[in-house]
Amino acid sequence: MGSMHATPESTLLALDTLVVRQVWNGTLNNLMNEAGTTLSRCYACMSKNDAKCNAD
Repeated sequence: MGSMHATPESTLLALDTLVVRQVWNGTLNNLMNEAGTTLSRCYACMSKNDAKCNAD
């Protein structure tokens, strides 16, 4: 285990980590976008003082 050569295992692990990170970032971005949309929708409702929107 003392060699500095990249083993297939470490290469796979690096690829795995990269894919997981990309998927995680994508999921996070989607969540943030949805939260942003919901927040702006709520804000629009609140600024109109729409009683229906305060039901949440």
